[in-house]
Amino acid sequence: MYVYIHEVSENDSPLHLLLGSHKFGATIFPHHLTPAYDGELQYNDRRGKKMHCQDFQLIGPSGSVAIWHSCTLHGTKPIAGETDNLRLSLRYLFAKSKNNSAYTGIDEINDTIDGPLEMNSTCVDLSEIGEPTSKGNKINQS
Repeated sequence: MYVYIHEVSENDSPLHLLLGSHKFGATIFPHHLTPAYDGELQYNDRRGKKMHCQDFQLIGPSGSVAIWHSCTLHGTKPIAGETDNLRLSLRYLFAKSKNNSAYTGIDEINDTIDGPLEMNSTCVDLSEIGEPTSKGNKINQS
């Protein structure tokens, strides 16, 4: 969950979410994204499934709150231009306790996901000593 402390416009490097991308579950970074004919991004989960995802910018006034699933692809772009705003947001992470056996809203959402919810390795862009071998992603390169 993000809470914007100050107004965030498209010029303030807002967070971008790829709508519906959580449905593939957890996937390896860097994610396989290519431009689609309809202005969206085509997302390939590297397990044989593809979908088109709309890029949604989280912009809004001070006090705006946004919540998304942890498997939703997200990222930022470089700042387009300086504004007078201080770019500050609060980030909260929520998780269901492994000891909680009650069926909750997150279980209902997770039941719609066609892929793993957890992975042992989450990225393939690091060398053996942990240095990045590539930078950026399709969200922040467009």
